[in-house]
Amino acid sequence: LPVDGDKDTVPFPKLCRPDKVDVGVLFVPGLLNGLLPVRAFHPAMKECSDRFGVKFIRADCHPLRGCEANVDDIMDAIQKGRGLTPDCKHVAGDGTRPFENFIAIGYSKGAPDIMSAYVQEPEFRERCRGIISWLGANGGSYIADDTVEMLNMTDQDFPVDTFNKILQSMYPLLNLRVKRIEENNLPDATRDL
Repeated sequence: LPVDGDKDTVPFPKLCRPDKVDVGVLFVPGLLNGLLPVRAFHPAMKECSDRFGVKFIRADCHPLRGCEANVDDIMDAIQKGRGLTPDCKHVAGDGTRPFENFIAIGYSKGAPDIMSAYVQEPEFRERCRGIISWLGANGGSYIADDTVEMLNMTDQDFPVDTFNKILQSMYPLLNLRVKRIEENNLPDATRDL
């Protein structure tokens, strides 16, 4: 490849922006992403939104719940605008679609969450123009497989209440959104992977 300054260098074409971008971006986070005080692709997502005028919404998927259970949060994002802004601020949504058509980006467990929405929801399939799996756990996860094996080795039900109490004791280090702690379901979240 030619190196900058070589006589054979070909410049990149200039960025040509359309007057209107009519496809938005739905971002679906991975397992545990919502527990951490930082979010994936922040501040890059806001910078892209500001620079290119693309509308983004982050689905407010529960970080410790199964894929099928997270479909409601995904649909809330594309139907009502409920989720997080590109700079990670919670929005209740005004009940209207943030964009008509969209490209879905699934990070880690977010990719199988997207696939669940694609299979379950005809509206999702109709409006989705593309799916990007960023380090997607579409074929499973070694960590999830080991966790499921550990859960299957116990003779009793997984102690969800004990797990929730441990997580609550770590708050505010973790961003638990305590109002949804009763939705924690590590066994489903890991088995879905």
